[in-house]
Amino acid sequence: MKLRSLLTALALVATGFFTSAHAEPLAPGTVAPDFAMKNLAGADVRLADYKGKVVILDFWATWCGPCIASFPHTQKLAAKYKDQGVVVLASGTSDTIAKFREWIPANQPKYLDLVFAWDTHERDSATFADRAASKLYGVTGIPTQFVIGRDGVIVGVIVGNGGEKDPRTEAALAKAGVNVDGAIVAQADEKAKVAAAAAAERAKNPPPPFRETYGKLKAGELVPDFEVITPEGKTAKFSDFAKGKTVILDFWATWCGPCQQAMPHYEKLSHDYAAKNVIVLGVCSFDTREAYDKWVITNRTKYTFQTVFDPIGKPASGDKAAMLKTVMLQLTRGVTTPLPTTLVINAEGKFVGFYVGYGDTTHDTLANLLMIAGVDVSVAERPMKFYPAGSTIKPAVAPKTD
Repeated sequence: MKLRSLLTALALVATGFFTSAHAEPLAPGTVAPDFAMKNLAGADVRLADYKGKVVILDFWATWCGPCIASFPHTQKLAAKYKDQGVVVLASGTSDTIAKFREWIPANQPKYLDLVFAWDTHERDSATFADRAASKLYGVTGIPTQFVIGRDGVIVGVIVGNGGEKDPRTEAALAKAGVNVDGAIVAQADEKAKVAAAAAAERAKNPPPPFRETYGKLKAGELVPDFEVITPEGKTAKFSDFAKGKTVILDFWATWCGPCQQAMPHYEKLSHDYAAKNVIVLGVCSFDTREAYDKWVITNRTKYTFQTVFDPIGKPASGDKAAMLKTVMLQLTRGVTTPLPTTLVINAEGKFVGFYVGYGDTTHDTLANLLMIAGVDVSVAERPMKFYPAGSTIKPAVAPKTD
């Protein structure tokens, strides 16, 4: 991603990964489970309220950049097909009720044909695990849409959203009996065939769940030093924490739901691997100092691994120079990745690899990288499949010769 894409990337810096009670979302052919939500008026909203309609159930959160970016396209679909009894129910999940109450009234005028509501099992609550997206629908990442027919049966599941060029939702609407342009359906069918072939190849030869090139930083290269601000407000350097240690370097933000869900995992790792000279260092990025300080006060006894703040904070819109000074872009030299992004750096200060998001595969991914870094990972903690160093780095293309 080049400099011209940085501002767009900042808006999309949250990728909605989160753990789920299911290994994958509910499949087409399944009856869509009913569940209760709330709207701004305080009224109950249920899926059953739209019996006889074709419903696009769209799970989203205010922290999820791709979710917000998908709404203009979803609004167009809602307006285009509402005369055929199609309703878009935008069900907020994995976020706080306060955030929904703030975001919805500020943005509803742009999306007049979307029905906004939220799951009452909000983030950080005692009942968070009971949220419908995870417990009932098996959602592991957002945005995820379920297209539900008039009989209440799921006819299509769309994970992620490609915007205007993504025909999957309309193709699913066609399966629900909605009159959709045949060219759009044909386009979706072709994309589905390509995706199925790619999935079959991945199943046959699973790719490593991490990468060994992070922007322009490559495995085996020394990680450049950088400055951070400690919870006490003092300036420190990465080397102050990392010298002679294997580092799990996690880029996170207070507004990033998956980042917060990953915190207990990294807290456990910080204790489990302390005797093996491994530390966890969380760098709060693309966030405000006020939000970071508040988070530290709230969580100082809950999380004991070291968290620090990127001095640049949250660059102002259009400030490319500030973006380039953020810790992440210092390391990548011009590339940004979604939060959370986690790097492993070995005891010699050399980059090993990184991964994005947090979910069911995180444990194996991180264990693999720690093993490459030379950490003694117990047999019980080792990944099911080990990928040695160099597994993800493509060999250089030899120049053509006459």
